Amino acid sequence: MCTAQMAACVSDADNVRTSSGSVTACTYLCTATARACGPADGFCPTGCGPTRDIDCPGCGNGRVESGETCDPSSTCMTQMTACVSDANNVRTSSGSVTACTYVCTTTARACGPADGFCPTGCGPTMDVDCPGCGNGRIESGETCDVSPAAVICSSINCNDGDACTTDTRTGANATCNVACTHAAVTACTSGDGCCPSACNRNNDTDCAAVCGNGVVESGETCDVSPATVICSAINCNDGDACTTDTRTGANATCNVACTHAAITACTTGDGCCPGGGLGACNRNNDTDCAAVCGNGAVETGETCDTAIANSCPTSCAQQACVLPQLVNRGTCTAACVDQGVRQTMCVDGDGCCPGAPTNCSDINDTDCPTPNDTCPNARDISAGGDFPFSLMTAKEETPGQCSPDGPEVFFQFTVPNPSAVYLDVFDPSGKRVDVALEVWANGCPTATTKPIACDTADGGRSCGGETWPRIFFTNTDLRTYVVVARAMNGTRGRYSLRLQYVPLACIGGGAFPVAATQPLIDTTCGGADLYAPSCTAPMTGGLDKSYYLVKCPAQTLSISTCEGRTGNTDTVLYVNRGNLRLVQGACSAVAGPIGREIACNDDRTGVCAANPNNTRTSEINGAGGGDRGIFTITVDTHFTPGIPNCGPFGLNWALK
Repeated sequence: MCTAQMAACVSDADNVRTSSGSVTACTYLCTATARACGPADGFCPTGCGPTRDIDCPGCGNGRVESGETCDPSSTCMTQMTACVSDANNVRTSSGSVTACTYVCTTTARACGPADGFCPTGCGPTMDVDCPGCGNGRIESGETCDVSPAAVICSSINCNDGDACTTDTRTGANATCNVACTHAAVTACTSGDGCCPSACNRNNDTDCAAVCGNGVVESGETCDVSPATVICSAINCNDGDACTTDTRTGANATCNVACTHAAITACTTGDGCCPGGGLGACNRNNDTDCAAVCGNGAVETGETCDTAIANSCPTSCAQQACVLPQLVNRGTCTAACVDQGVRQTMCVDGDGCCPGAPTNCSDINDTDCPTPNDTCPNARDISAGGDFPFSLMTAKEETPGQCSPDGPEVFFQFTVPNPSAVYLDVFDPSGKRVDVALEVWANGCPTATTKPIACDTADGGRSCGGETWPRIFFTNTDLRTYVVVARAMNGTRGRYSLRLQYVPLACIGGGAFPVAATQPLIDTTCGGADLYAPSCTAPMTGGLDKSYYLVKCPAQTLSISTCEGRTGNTDTVLYVNRGNLRLVQGACSAVAGPIGREIACNDDRTGVCAANPNNTRTSEINGAGGGDRGIFTITVDTHFTPGIPNCGPFGLNWALK
């Protein structure tokens, strides 16, 4: 037990145990004494703390233990009291004095933060707390500084917005002494934006025009005295009737202006002729205009205008029978005036049929009536010959007999003796003649009578293709005949009617047998002495024999008494064309174009081959070429005393 007690006699934090006696003597005693707070015995009695016993862990035992930074707390307080920032360091307290965890942390102060300190080596441009230019504070001697100063040097703009000051910036941003001065501008200078009080718009374009300053400035038209143009004196009447004068603006605004709009309307009575008569206005639509030659309008007092093509006459057209004369040529009063000159020529289509003494008709002037357009007005052609006529304006009176109805003209004739009669209408150029010929006996056509002859183009059948109407007949009693020439196929034209007649007494031999191929054997005995041939000496007593034929223009006649003769008859041959006349038993060609002798031969030169001993033959070759109508062939005989005044003959002929 004692041993056990001794083993258990161990001091602890609260007690100090002390052994005494002897184990072996069993006198062993373990005495326990309560441990007091305070002594440094390595124990911390219960109820003691670090502040009462240094062996107690925690703040206050005077030892810096784990988790502590200082001990006792007074030491910590001292450290805290000494933990004060200065210009170069920032000292920061942390932890607890009473818990002995206080820590004073020292950090070197950087240049820049606005903390009230200016660390060594920093300046105003590095630290705002350093005095001088660049710290962002306006200090004594400065006018500005960098941000965040209320006046930042770099932002100072000396432009005061007043164009009438000269703005000057002094100092510099780097010295924080920037300053502005604003000197008043007094010079009148255009383009600087300022108008000094002594200036105006005329010497300084920066000035606005001021109405009433006595100066006429740009934008003004006038001003009050002493301006050169005084508004109240402006009168807009320009004295030109061809402008509309308008006064605009007002004296009070110095902008009085006159406009003079050109008058363009053509208005009578306004005193104006717009364009002077050379434009849209002229005497016709504005009586204020004078007539102007060459303005393209024919005005009052003018007859034409030279500016209008073909307006002014350069020649005068015939007006019916009046031949106007051109007066004032080349001017605007040029005119064709009747000065008494009249048409005296026969001209187709001029609207005039001149009267006496020209005696025009439709034969040479289609403006004239057709004189023989009706049967009662039939033209008398009894003298025979060629008679021009016209169907150009003829009218239709009677129905066609051998052709369709058409306009016609009328002729009449009476022959003095029983005669062979030839009528035709021929075109010398060879053109077809579209005319029908009708012959009526004893008067004008009636509904109950018929023509004794009618032809349209017999030439086409009897004259080798030459086409023209013609009629041949013989009359044995004396009467008046009416000839109708009628237009065919709608063709109107001008033609010539040929009338030829030969008394039957002058052609006792009758029709010439043009189709025969053998010589005509005949005799002059039993005939009469009707002819006196022109190609031999005048002779009488020789009996003769005459024949007739109707010939085309293309044919020529050749005749001779060279062959087939019997006896010893001395012949004379001659040929007459057209009308013959019978006067007191003698036949002769009518003088002039209606009848004439075209050939005569007494003795043929040479010897007849068939009768070599016959030297008194006659011969005519190629007579009548190009001519047409009635031709008479006469065989006459010479009267020789002691021998018969007639005799037989053989007559050869040919039409080629």
